[in-house]
Amino acid sequence: MSPAPVHTALSRDASIFLDMIVEMGHLDEAGLEALNDALLDARSDGEGLVPLQTVRAIAAMILVDAGGRMPEEAQKTLDLEWSLLMH
Repeated sequence: MSPAPVHTALSRDASIFLDMIVEMGHLDEAGLEALNDALLDARSDGEGLVPLQTVRAIAAMILVDAGGRMPEEAQKTLDLEWSLLMH
C-alpha cells in the first residue's frame, strides 16, 4: 500500500499568484514541481494555509535559479515583470 498523498493548502492570494506565474509562462513544469516540493518542506506544522509571502519567496528563488537556463526573451520578459510579481 502506498502512502497517502500529502496536500498543501494555499491561501487565496497565494493560489492566485501561483496560477498567474504559471499562466504567464514564468514557471515551467520543472519549476512548478520544485515549488511544490519546497512548499511541502516549508510547512513545519503541517496545518494552516501557506501564505502569499511564502509562495512568492519560494517562486523567486526558483526563478532566479532558472535565470541562466531561460531563453533570452523569456528572461527579458521576467526582468520587466519582476517588480510587479514580487512586490
